[in-house]
Amino acid sequence: MGIFMIMAFASYLGECSNNHAEIQAIKIGLKWCLDNDEIKSIQAMKAEGHIQFSHIFKEGNPTADLIANLAEFKKSNSFFTAAINLPMQIISTSKNERKRRTNFRIRMRKNTCHI
Repeated sequence: MGIFMIMAFASYLGECSNNHAEIQAIKIGLKWCLDNDEIKSIQAMKAEGHIQFSHIFKEGNPTADLIANLAEFKKSNSFFTAAINLPMQIISTSKNERKRRTNFRIRMRKNTCHI
């Protein structure tokens, strides 16, 4: 089973709160859907019961977390309109999520200062 997506994006916002970032993400995503006539597609899928909307914390949505981190790492914006164009790690994480497999997040240890 492949990845279904309408669009994914990573938007570099600089230093801001998580609330500000999430509000900006909603604005950017909705504007893109309006500009690209995708609202009707989303409404049709919702009416047919193919999708549901719910809030998920970032710990439960590693794919979205990786996409957000992409913007922070690159310090630029990225738009993806086909799953095949996503970075390989994001594709792999998304497939694992859909198969309900564990995703391991490997983080570099930050430098610590001891006094």
